[in-house]
Amino acid sequence: MKTRFFPLLWILLAAIILTAAYTYFDNQRVILVRQQVEIENLPPEFEGFTILQVSDLHGKRFGANQQRLLELINNTPYDMLAISGDMDSGYQPDSQPFFELLDGLENKENIFYTSGNSGPYAFEELTGALTESGQVLQSKGVKPLNQLYTLQRGESRLYVGEFWLLDVIKIYNLGFSQQQLDQPGLSAADREYYQAAQQYGQELLAQLQPIQPGDTLIGITHVPFSIDSVSEMPAIAPSYDLVLAGHYHGGQIRLPLIGAVYIPDGASERGGFFPARDEVSGLKDWGDFQQYVSRGLGASSGIPLLNFRLFNTPEINLITLTAK
Repeated sequence: MKTRFFPLLWILLAAIILTAAYTYFDNQRVILVRQQVEIENLPPEFEGFTILQVSDLHGKRFGANQQRLLELINNTPYDMLAISGDMDSGYQPDSQPFFELLDGLENKENIFYTSGNSGPYAFEELTGALTESGQVLQSKGVKPLNQLYTLQRGESRLYVGEFWLLDVIKIYNLGFSQQQLDQPGLSAADREYYQAAQQYGQELLAQLQPIQPGDTLIGITHVPFSIDSVSEMPAIAPSYDLVLAGHYHGGQIRLPLIGAVYIPDGASERGGFFPARDEVSGLKDWGDFQQYVSRGLGASSGIPLLNFRLFNTPEINLITLTAK
């Protein structure tokens, strides 16, 4: 019995050591994942338009001053950089690794940023006012998504906005803020704040007016949406062609032949455990528009010993738009 037990123990120990060594190696490298996305009525001027998506850094460094990550990014031609949130660690916030990445970028023409549930938080959600972090990001060439942006080629336009910003217009800026303004005894400071929220909401609505049915609209957000959240979008919302998201880390812990063990989505089937593969990452077609979810770069866990990725190589994503 003992004679048979010890070889199995050594095999198990060797497997653990090899897995740990591979996991350490795998967490230090980055791969580029390419995806072509077909867009209905994409203008010829934007045929082949490329979007590099970077997500969920969580304060991680890939070499001194992000050398390995920057080498991959700077050797990848792109027309637009979409940063889809959680660049800080949520437990020990530190923006320096993110700032090192921004400082080393060679192509800074169109960098768009949304915060996620970890910072740095770029703007005050209700009024759109830039935070101190937002001002730093702006000084580094980043465009915080507190407004709708327009990229123009010839007579054709491509719009870029935060996917959930339209809910903010309806529920908070124009609804909640008006409820607060209607309250008796509101202080002068609070009244000024909610009036600023009303003004911000009206400005966002005005930015939606030029959008025509044939224009292309790209949404950037952190938390992926579900079919229920799409159906709840306000009537003023334009039709997104593509939404880019992150948040799930590809499940962070993945098992061979099984895939992701868990994603932080309590609304999904089985409460987020053993989710369907097309929920976790990659391109999903919702009929009217599509969503692409990046597995991202870093890891996050309330348990420090689990703050790593298993069988889940960090990635950045190059999305190429083509006419459908």
